[in-house]
Amino acid sequence: MRLSDIVGASGLVSWAEAGFLSAMVAVGLITVYTFARRNLDRFEQARFMPLVDDDPIVKKEDRDEHA
Repeated sequence: MRLSDIVGASGLVSWAEAGFLSAMVAVGLITVYTFARRNLDRFEQARFMPLVDDDPIVKKEDRDEHA
């Protein structure tokens, strides 16, 4: 017996369809939000943000232990 047979017989197919549709709506909304013109400046600023801060300060004692 397959899982699809069990789900089909239990009448829970509508829940799977509802979950799929809500996921598709969420992906659509995220895509529209990402490519909306009003968010262009925000994403342009984020594009130039540094991903890593400056090199961390390492104490001499810590450097000697790891060498």
